[in-house]
Amino acid sequence: MIAVVETTDKYPICTLWDPDLCRKKKTLTLPSDKDIYCNRFVAVDFTFDSKFIVLVTGEPDFSLYCFKCDKGRLDSFARANNTNSTGTVTQVACNPNDPNQLVVIGDSVLRCLGCSEFTWRQFGYGKVEYIVYTSCCWLSQDRLAVGTAFGRLMMLEAGELRAVFNANDLPFINMKLREE
Repeated sequence: MIAVVETTDKYPICTLWDPDLCRKKKTLTLPSDKDIYCNRFVAVDFTFDSKFIVLVTGEPDFSLYCFKCDKGRLDSFARANNTNSTGTVTQVACNPNDPNQLVVIGDSVLRCLGCSEFTWRQFGYGKVEYIVYTSCCWLSQDRLAVGTAFGRLMMLEAGELRAVFNANDLPFINMKLREE
């Protein structure tokens, strides 16, 4: 499955393509019953099984929408940035083993979210401070690496901060030595 997102004057569009058949499969649009003021998606990711696609809208909304790929139906949605509407989102990363877990990062945004009964809730690390998070990657089902603009590498396990490293200081990372 391939996703192509488009910016328009009114609202963002996501088109799903089947690469085997080279055909358009579905066109995803945001629900018309919600007050949506953005015109683009800033982050997109598929769940590991490609059954769902997670789309994050840009300013001023920064909302997260989870669609079923086969039906093109909205499954769930939530706020993507901080609960007090601060911060901007730049990346979403779905868990490699659990389609109900993801992480959202950006300027002052680091949120680990889990979905239960169509409701996304934050779990684990929730400290809100001004840090520019630039990248994130799931290392395993419960371990996450997050990079910052100042060269820090943060390791989270089960949503909790376990270690912080300076990327310039270490030739390799030994998680057993630097757990916090």
